[in-house]
Amino acid sequence: MPSETLSLALLVLMSIVFIAMLALLYHKLSSAIDRLGKQMPLVGDNLFKQLEALQALKQELQLAHALPATRGWAASPDLLRLLMEHALSQLPEVMVECSSGVSTLVLARCAQLNGRGHVYSLEHDAVYGQKTRELLRRHGLSDYATVIDAGLQPYQLNDWQGDWYGLEGLPSDLRIDMLAIDGPPWFVADAARYPALPLLIERFAPNAAVFLDDADRDDERWAVARWLKDYPQLHKIEPQPQCEKGCTRLALRTAGSAAP
Repeated sequence: MPSETLSLALLVLMSIVFIAMLALLYHKLSSAIDRLGKQMPLVGDNLFKQLEALQALKQELQLAHALPATRGWAASPDLLRLLMEHALSQLPEVMVECSSGVSTLVLARCAQLNGRGHVYSLEHDAVYGQKTRELLRRHGLSDYATVIDAGLQPYQLNDWQGDWYGLEGLPSDLRIDMLAIDGPPWFVADAARYPALPLLIERFAPNAAVFLDDADRDDERWAVARWLKDYPQLHKIEPQPQCEKGCTRLALRTAGSAAP
């Protein structure tokens, strides 16, 4: 009968569609499991690396209290370790940060251990800046760091336009030995961290070193390429550090050195 034939045809069609959906689901699930299997060793390696970095920070800094959380917006332990090792070995007098937080605490403690140096941290968020000051006070490090309320202001730099930290609170006579760039947040502007070099490079000391966090992102890659193009006195310090969020390390060329 025609109705029975139609019902049978619909049943066959629904079965085919169901089997096709099962096949597609199986393919996607298999691909996801395969990707997860490949990623798990990398996740484990990174976790071990972050734990090693935390242990190194604890051993070297000997803080009176535990470090705050180092996940999410905070600098990762591997970056903090990199900053610590540079500060303890190079003994910078003036350390400037773009964004405050756990890194401010780490660098201030390095200054205390070195018996020299001071951290100036530019912070656009007044509430967060106050939390950093309280963190410094809790650890007895207020004398070694100044958190500057540096609200975002509009800038026009070459062909870049956007908001960046106001610099009125940063002493104009500083000669910067170490610059750590971990702000402002990416959503403030395209290539939001680009202004750091155009606005601060004239204040660099001859031995200045630059550390850029989140360097694996496209905006940060663009900023680094532009810096190296516009400021031939800069070069990458090799080997480049391997940090979970990416980190680019730059320095001024010494007098008479040639470009690589």
